[in-house]
Amino acid sequence: MAIKTSAQDAAIEHILTAIQHKEIFPGAKLFETDLEKSLGVSRTPIRAALDQLVLDGILEKRRNQRGYVFPKLSRTDLFEVYIFRERLETTSVVLACAKWDSHAKKKVEAAIEAEIQISETQISDTYKDLSDGFHITLASISGNDYLVSSLKRVYLRICMYELFYEAGLYRVSRDLNQYKDLNNKMIGQHKEIVASIERRDHIDAVRKVLDHLRETVIATRYIKTHPKWEEYKDLFLI
Repeated sequence: MAIKTSAQDAAIEHILTAIQHKEIFPGAKLFETDLEKSLGVSRTPIRAALDQLVLDGILEKRRNQRGYVFPKLSRTDLFEVYIFRERLETTSVVLACAKWDSHAKKKVEAAIEAEIQISETQISDTYKDLSDGFHITLASISGNDYLVSSLKRVYLRICMYELFYEAGLYRVSRDLNQYKDLNNKMIGQHKEIVASIERRDHIDAVRKVLDHLRETVIATRYIKTHPKWEEYKDLFLI
């Protein structure tokens, strides 16, 4: 696995922050030369950053085309990413029940405390805040790197929809006063999930995760009006 340099990390954060601030919109093209000038770093870490964001599902590199594309978002893609998220999240809590110990408890409690602090202060526009958090921490307890990396990619993709189309109740950049009650409810649900995991009750933990996702994912109408709903509804858990 390639080791990310500080310049690469800075380039990743620069691009994601620009997306969060809606300086880069779906359909836009990004070029190494432009980023090289704006960031004042060599092309090597910029290319590595762009390639990493391709792996994360944020950008695309298309054959026979110059530059990288921040792809347009589609209802089909949105539908599919939430199917995958539910599979990942339910697997995560089942594995957490099996691996739960005092160290895992400390990690999750720290993640919840960080959520409380962010909710009470401000939303930080960093790559870390996009890719980490309660759900990622919970997945990390499994010790399964594939699960963690997959959930990070799904979460980043979902953030793009919620940022540009406000498709869910949770938003990356949101008015803290307007959503204070929602934030508190979300954190309360996280605590309930943890309580089930502590009891090693994976059935109840799965149920609570699914209930939680109903509160935080896209409005049901976006899913149920999809032309493939009848085909996929038995696979979709919400």
